[in-house]
Amino acid sequence: MNGHKFIVSCALALLSGSSLLAQDERYISFIYEYPLKKNGKEDGVYQWMDIEIAGSRMSDMSVGEGGSNFVLFTAERDTSSNNWLLDEKHVPADPRTVELTNSTLDPYNPNPIDPSKPKDGGRYIRMRADKTYDFTIKWGKGFMPPTSNNGSYACSNIVVVHEYKSAETGSDDYELNDSWLISKSGNNKFNNNKTIIPAADAIRANGSEFITLLGVPSLFDDDLGDDDKIKDYTLSEAQKNEVVRFYQEGGTGDNPVPIIFNSFELRVCPVPDAEISGITDGQVIGAELATVVVTVDYNNLYPGSDTYLVIYKKGTSRPGKTDSYLFKTIPTDTDPVSVTANLYELDKIVTEDGYWIMEVIHESIYGTEVLGEKQINVPPRINVKADINTIR
Repeated sequence: MNGHKFIVSCALALLSGSSLLAQDERYISFIYEYPLKKNGKEDGVYQWMDIEIAGSRMSDMSVGEGGSNFVLFTAERDTSSNNWLLDEKHVPADPRTVELTNSTLDPYNPNPIDPSKPKDGGRYIRMRADKTYDFTIKWGKGFMPPTSNNGSYACSNIVVVHEYKSAETGSDDYELNDSWLISKSGNNKFNNNKTIIPAADAIRANGSEFITLLGVPSLFDDDLGDDDKIKDYTLSEAQKNEVVRFYQEGGTGDNPVPIIFNSFELRVCPVPDAEISGITDGQVIGAELATVVVTVDYNNLYPGSDTYLVIYKKGTSRPGKTDSYLFKTIPTDTDPVSVTANLYELDKIVTEDGYWIMEVIHESIYGTEVLGEKQINVPPRINVKADINTIR
C-alpha cells in the first residue's frame, strides 16, 4: 500500500441523472474501492454500503502503489441483476511533496535529512549571528502523505514550528519562538531572516534554531469541541496551537503525534573578537622590550577559520599568515572556539625604533577581518661610547 488516504465525495442525484432513482428506498447505493498494485492489477476490494445521497467521507483503504479506482453504483435492494454504474474515478498514487530548502553564506551542511531524528541533527546549516538565512517550503500537488504510522489520516495543512536553544543558558530545552500555518501549494519563501536567539548584544547570539514542518491530520480530537473533526480541513489559530502542543508533548490521548515532513537545524555562532593584553595602546617600550609578554584572547573563532597575530612597523605592508604568530586553525566540524595564547621575546621581532602595529587577523567564509589592534612606540636607542684617560 502507498499508505495515504483521502476524502471521497459523492452526489448521487447529480451523478445518476435521476434524483428519484437515488432517493427511492427500493434502491441502495454503494462504492467499490479497488487499490491497485504497481503493475496496475487490483489488490483487494472494499465495498461501502448505504452511502448517503450526498456527502464526504474518508477512504477506508490506503491508496495502492498503482493508485486506486473508485466505482459508484446504484442497485435494487431485492435483486442483484438490476444495477447501474453511475461514475468511476482513478486516484493516482503520487503523494504530495513537501520540500524544505535553506541557505546561508556558509555552505557547510554535513548531514542529510533524517526524519527519525528531527531535533538531533537532520539537515544542519550554519551562520554567524550578524548574518541572515533563507528557507523555502515547496508544497507540491497531489495527496499529502499519511500523518500516522498506519496511514489513518489524510493531511491538508502544514504547521511550521520555529524553536531555539541558547548555548549560553546551558539548557537542553527547546523554546518556542513562533508557529504558523501553510495551507496553499507552491513555493513559500522566507528570506533574510535574522537570528531569534536572545542575547544582550545581538551579534553575540550563540545557540541553535530549529525549523520543523508538521503534517496535520484532517481528523483528530483537538480538545476544542469540534466533534473530532477539523471542518473544511483548515486549521484555526487555536487548532494550530493544539497541533504544536501535541508535537511538543509527544501526543495527547488518542491524538497522533503530527508527522514531521522535514526539519533543519541552524547553528548560530557569535561574531568573533580578540583582546591583546600585556601592553597598552600607544605604550612606549624601551629597554624592557625583551621582558614584555603579549597575551591574546581569541573569542568564538568561527569554525573552519584561521586566526593569527601580525606585527609590523607602521608605514610598511601587513605581513601574510606565513609571517604571523600565534596561528590558530579551527576545524570546520566544530563549534566556535575560544583560546588564549602568549607571545614571548618581543625584542626579536621589534628590531627597530618607531611605531609598531599588532593586529589579530581572522580569515573565515565571511572574509578577512581585524579582530583587535594595538600599537607600541619604541624610542631610538642611544649608544654611548667613552674612554677614560688618566694623567700621571
